[in-house]
Amino acid sequence: MGVLNRSAIKYEAKNFISTDTRWLKMFFAAIIIYLLQDGFAVWVNVKNILSNGMVYFNDYYDSADNAAYGVGGTNFVISILLLPFMVSLAGYYLNHIRGFNPEWKSIYKEGFDRFGKYLSTMLVTNIIIGLWSLLFIVPGVIKGYSYSQVKYILHDNPNLNSQDARRMSEIMTKGYKSDLFVLDLSFLAWYLLVACTAGIAIIYVTPYVETTKAMYYENLKKHAIDSGLISPDSFGIIPVMPDMNFDRNPMDYNGFSYGSDGMNVDFTVEDEKAPEEKDNSDGDKFNF
Repeated sequence: MGVLNRSAIKYEAKNFISTDTRWLKMFFAAIIIYLLQDGFAVWVNVKNILSNGMVYFNDYYDSADNAAYGVGGTNFVISILLLPFMVSLAGYYLNHIRGFNPEWKSIYKEGFDRFGKYLSTMLVTNIIIGLWSLLFIVPGVIKGYSYSQVKYILHDNPNLNSQDARRMSEIMTKGYKSDLFVLDLSFLAWYLLVACTAGIAIIYVTPYVETTKAMYYENLKKHAIDSGLISPDSFGIIPVMPDMNFDRNPMDYNGFSYGSDGMNVDFTVEDEKAPEEKDNSDGDKFNF
């Protein structure tokens, strides 16, 4: 198993989004989703407190509690309805690092076009993670990282059923869950910067984090294919044969090319120094 270099991937991600200020375009492309996620709660809380809590000072805290209770339920519904767009947003970042220049509309078009498929898969996945969390926090965290690649896999091959997408994610993250956890921890300083700047830094931090995770997925996918753990067609990739009657795309993925749902580019981050490989011989090849 090739060892992924977190620092190298983060470095590449930072350079990538800094070119032509891509980070600015990336953030504002998804601003509607971000506003729906967090902006609604802020607006409703302020509205309810101003209309109720400020009228009578003695009722302020009760009104605030009621507002928070109502917002919590509404936010829960909104979070569920936004699940398909979390998949299309992941695809938006993937398309960027694969050499596309996707329009912001692609996020919403893909989300609406595949709303039912994405919603059912992501909802069941989140329910499973939630049930594991009931056994204590740690099992839920582990299962969360096991299924962390589902949204990327689903974008690449929307024809997969929910169970197959989760199984592929489990295979890809085997031996890498702790590495993914450390990767998340490495962004804590950036989140602190967001807090210190009253949220302004989120405009840069969000594209940086999402691009890094998209690049990490590309590395996990390449490893899974190169190691024979998962077949290319499971990712929606078809072999490019020398005698096939079409021009080979210069951005083909080591002899493979995407089907009708997109294309692929080898965005592998080279390790500065090749460490000793981990043994992953117990993984079974995943093929449909």
